[in-house]
Amino acid sequence: MQTTRVPGRNNKHKVVMYAISTCGWCKRTKNFLRDNNIEYEYVDIDLCKTAVGTEKPSKIKMKMWYCKQCGYVCFREEPPYICPICKAKREMFAEITIDTEIHG
Repeated sequence: MQTTRVPGRNNKHKVVMYAISTCGWCKRTKNFLRDNNIEYEYVDIDLCKTAVGTEKPSKIKMKMWYCKQCGYVCFREEPPYICPICKAKREMFAEITIDTEIHG
């Protein structure tokens, strides 16, 4: 991702702004920084070559756990220690794997 640098006398801190080129608030913020002579860098994320929708979809393996005793389902990194519905122990959970395509 390439940034655009705007020079200014006030450069004590590094300021990086992620903006949308058509956003009124983003434009006002850029004007404020420029008017107050603050050096900053910005990226208009909607104009990037890797903007949402232009990259290849990536596969993310999500973990879904279900309780073998009552059928409770949850999305987590690990199964819960105790089922919130039937109070079954962690050993009663089994993992279901789903391959999902995420665009962006």
